[in-house]
Amino acid sequence: MKVLWVRVGLPAILFTSVLYYAVAVEPYAVERHDVRVAVQGLPEPFEGYRILHLSDFEATSPGRREELVADIARQARADAIVVTGDLVRKNLSGDLRLEAYRRMAAYLGALPAHDGVFFVQGHGEMASRINQDGLEKMLTEAGVRVLWDDIAIIPRQGGSLALAGIKVHDYGGKGRWKMESTGLIQQGPGDRPAYLELAPPGAENWTDYELTGRLRFSSPEDWVGLLGRSRLGVGQDKYYMALRREGLTCLTASAHGAYYNRGEYTSTRELGPGLWHRFRFRVDSTGDGVRMLGRTWDDGTEEPSAWDLTYADQSAWPIASGRPGIYAEGPGTKEFDDLVLTRPGAQPIQGPWREPAGSDFLLDLLSRVPAGAPMVLLSHTPDIFPDARDLGIPLVLAGHTQGGQVRIPFYGAVITDTRLGREYASGLFVEEGSTLFVTRGIGTTRVPVRFLCPPEAALITLTGGPAS
Repeated sequence: MKVLWVRVGLPAILFTSVLYYAVAVEPYAVERHDVRVAVQGLPEPFEGYRILHLSDFEATSPGRREELVADIARQARADAIVVTGDLVRKNLSGDLRLEAYRRMAAYLGALPAHDGVFFVQGHGEMASRINQDGLEKMLTEAGVRVLWDDIAIIPRQGGSLALAGIKVHDYGGKGRWKMESTGLIQQGPGDRPAYLELAPPGAENWTDYELTGRLRFSSPEDWVGLLGRSRLGVGQDKYYMALRREGLTCLTASAHGAYYNRGEYTSTRELGPGLWHRFRFRVDSTGDGVRMLGRTWDDGTEEPSAWDLTYADQSAWPIASGRPGIYAEGPGTKEFDDLVLTRPGAQPIQGPWREPAGSDFLLDLLSRVPAGAPMVLLSHTPDIFPDARDLGIPLVLAGHTQGGQVRIPFYGAVITDTRLGREYASGLFVEEGSTLFVTRGIGTTRVPVRFLCPPEAALITLTGGPAS
């Protein structure tokens, strides 16, 4: 009997104790995490500048955890408080969601910081979940500065520091565009979503054009697309697209920052891996909106006369103008060739094409930074770090991962939802002179447990000198 109790009873008690700790104890054990970060080019007046970094509250209203965070904020005497998204629980909807934001906005606005409280969009604050204009108004009225693809310049004794906040965009992972002298454009292998606008400066004002060429991809999981009226190059997350993707292998309609409200597919011609496919893609204006036409056919065969898809945006807010371009994502190698861009009354354009030197959104933010002011980039997810590092941005503060929530000894974080991998679940990372800090955040997502991964409020103290 004693042997049976040892074999069954002790493990049951141990399991129950661990479960109780993971549900009722650790999720509420908010720690203050002090981190010192070297920022090259930091102006002398900002030596010792203190930023309290909070993220991922995932709350319904200020409660026990939030009271602990407020105590830490009062003791920290931070110069600035930054919150990198996911303020309320994602499973809330309707009036419950709005009320949760009202309560949490008032809570953030009451936190003490000399230069203010700054908020960056998380997945929970995307347009698909919340009216962003209404949320921005709510936060602003509570005294919180919203940085959604925006920048705040902090002045101090003749020097300045740039706090920049970026929305949740498609970025991170592997894969870059490669340009060949023959005109071939290649992306991958790798899964980094990549956009390439194919027109010179001023093309953001173009309305009607046609793009022809051919494309090929190596994996059935690859996505390839043709952009119309893209606003990415001017820092606006808007475009129309004709897209082939995993699960929808013919040319289909897609839009971002707009939508098609009328259209049809007249062909479901499959685009398969390993073969060159010709395409013709047209965007033009109609009397009451924007029309997109597209067709594909196998290379070496006659072009069909019918369009594969005919779609239009006749909504009240169509995208008025923008550049043509191409898009690729997925594990394989994606290729575009023989690209010719034609506009009414103008000579055809056949390149050369040029990829931006980094994320278009980051380039837009960097263009607004005064000379001599280092940038601290606030991002919900750490996936932006490779682009930020390549552009020489000295410091990125991110959340999103919750540190994994559950960490297993000798293995680490179980799930992080970042393309950078589990090794970037939380902590400080220095690469090529740029620093990334990923916080474990305050709340929990999916399941309300934490194990060997307590919540944290991170106090970042800036100091001059190269990152190491």
